[in-house]
Amino acid sequence: MNKPCEVCGGSGQITFFQGASRFLMSWEECPACGGLGSIPEQNEEKKREEEDPEETSP
Repeated sequence: MNKPCEVCGGSGQITFFQGASRFLMSWEECPACGGLGSIPEQNEEKKREEEDPEETSP
């Protein structure tokens, strides 16, 4: 089961304003999920292990 991406909210895209007046809105592929909108649970487990290996090890 895939978990919705927390960065883009499941859309697969992030929006940002650019330009001197911040009038132009641009879209970009979400760097966290690669534009998929969801993150497989296997990647979440690996991510947790990388963040704090002491909690997951016996």
